[in-house]
Amino acid sequence: MITAPPRLARRIIGLLYIGCIGGCEADGSNPSPEQAVFEIRACRGSEARPTGETFRVAITSPTTIRQATSLVGGSGGPIVHGRVAPGDGGFNAPWSWHLEPATIQFVDAAVEVCDACPSFVEAHVAEFERVGAYCPWSTEVVRRLR
Repeated sequence: MITAPPRLARRIIGLLYIGCIGGCEADGSNPSPEQAVFEIRACRGSEARPTGETFRVAITSPTTIRQATSLVGGSGGPIVHGRVAPGDGGFNAPWSWHLEPATIQFVDAAVEVCDACPSFVEAHVAEFERVGAYCPWSTEVVRRLR
């Protein structure tokens, strides 16, 4: 049996994990072509928007759909995280951007550079595309739309 040094093994596992984000389920299957659309509220309690702002995400991963469903109606919780793309994606109107459905995750922590209100993303879509993600820290899953 060939064994890799621990550092190399960790690097290989990390690369496999990164390659799987948004494209693999825990059971190894591919995401379903079906989508569930959820309304998300961000920035509640901010000075400019005390009631927050909403946007919509389409989710294709059955595991992430179940997680989002369990979060409906809760206050706070995990942070929605996904890759920004131009256009509303057919589900995020009136915004001119959307999060790519296969990249949606709910995470416990994220870097500050991807945190913002939806209206700020609207004004800076190209910058968020370069950052590679949008992750508003104060998210709530309001409801499932379809």
